[in-house]
Amino acid sequence: MMDAHFLRLLYRMRQTAGVPFRVRSDYRTPEHNEAVAGVEDSAHTEAPCRAVDLWAENNYERFRIITVAGRFGFNRIGCVKYGADPKTGAGLIHRDASENLPAEVMW
Repeated sequence: MMDAHFLRLLYRMRQTAGVPFRVRSDYRTPEHNEAVAGVEDSAHTEAPCRAVDLWAENNYERFRIITVAGRFGFNRIGCVKYGADPKTGAGLIHRDASENLPAEVMW
């Protein structure tokens, strides 16, 4: 149940960033969100969904994904700690365009 405009935006962002967008999570049912220990009001559970977790292999990819997200107007970005490797910068980057959650936040 992904938002079509959001998916088109991700495609354009990937072209601009010049790095792969490895989607690790997108829409989640409330049951799946609970099973993966997602927050109760997760943007991943909104319908239509405007949230993804992307895997970055290194600090360069992380930098490109985050800076391009800002250029495209994303104002909810999270650098998720689980699965992260501080030496290489590998890890998940959450971004969403929720219309129901606080804007201009990064975690």
